[in-house]
Amino acid sequence: MKKHKGFTLVELLIVIVIVGILAAAMMLASGSATASADASVIIYNLRDLKTASLMLWATSRDEFLTPGALDYSSTNKIVWLAPYVSGAGELSATLEGGAYSLEMTTDGMWWIGYDLRIGRKGPRVAEKLIGKARTVGLFRRVAEGGSFEPFNDRNEAVVWMIARP
Repeated sequence: MKKHKGFTLVELLIVIVIVGILAAAMMLASGSATASADASVIIYNLRDLKTASLMLWATSRDEFLTPGALDYSSTNKIVWLAPYVSGAGELSATLEGGAYSLEMTTDGMWWIGYDLRIGRKGPRVAEKLIGKARTVGLFRRVAEGGSFEPFNDRNEAVVWMIARP
């Protein structure tokens, strides 16, 4: 009787299929983890900018209360916060990229926004942000220049956080 030294073709195919299934599962998990990490970075940056806006308000209150002292017509007021941002890393570079914005509404509220399109973040990141929206305080704009409501739409392009009530 002859002993086999090796695997049969069927055994090798079964192992290849199992490895393929495991690799596919790892790729799906990796994509979800990346989206969750991106959402966490966005939330951290929004909180950092919120702190920076509070510091800006505390140090420059008189300028904001004096009519005509600041140019409110500038397209992106987020550059006002650059001196107050904690690091010169990715967030500082992103400030110039236009993904973050600072807006003031007519009722005196300050809002910090992150544009998911400019930041090249997709629906997966939006879904992760929706999951954290209530606990973190994320909003979406109902109408241009209008009111805000909790962030709950994965097709929404910009997520907002109150910077200064």
